[in-house]
Amino acid sequence: MPKGRSVCEDRDRGSALLDYEIWPPFILRFPLRDERRCCFASSCEGGREKLDFRHIPQLIARMLMEVIQTHIPHQWIYTAEPFINPYNGKISYDYSGEVRKMKKEEFAELVRSLGRSKGSRFYCSPLDELLNNVYIDQWVPTYMSNYGKRWVTYCDLLRETFDQWKYSHFEIYDEDGNEVNEDLNLQLDEIFEDFLENTSHEPFVREIEKTIA
Repeated sequence: MPKGRSVCEDRDRGSALLDYEIWPPFILRFPLRDERRCCFASSCEGGREKLDFRHIPQLIARMLMEVIQTHIPHQWIYTAEPFINPYNGKISYDYSGEVRKMKKEEFAELVRSLGRSKGSRFYCSPLDELLNNVYIDQWVPTYMSNYGKRWVTYCDLLRETFDQWKYSHFEIYDEDGNEVNEDLNLQLDEIFEDFLENTSHEPFVREIEKTIA
């Protein structure tokens, strides 16, 4: 049996002002534990509502803090797990690896390597690199040969949380799944990417350190 929990088992820069049809009107809400409301100033121009989105990076930061506070950080460990190939009867190996709870010294080494490792060039910032290298004890199936599981990262959780907030508060797709507001969707995604690229990783490093025993 694979270690860790499958997510499938757990559940069956842009401009400061963006034009769009408000849905729902005026109040945007993300249900964090303190249940605070996130409000954006509105104005009217040419018969269309206009909202000030300059506070969205703060909202994303709160989402990330929530991810950190509710998920124990794990480290990915390389493994080669043998299994019998059902097609040829020979031994094959799965290289999905495993995760284990991260120790303080392991996390400190990760932080020291941000922007300096061989893999750093694949990330847009130290924060992006950090969040993609801190895992949780959950995985999703890949349906790929020799790599059956992909372990979930903090970055995955943040992206999922942001997308859930986005789709529940803005009318981007209709009931048939057709995209009805592509520009807004792209602009919101751009704000998210700007957050990863331009936000300091240091406050989140300190928050993660508090969760490591």
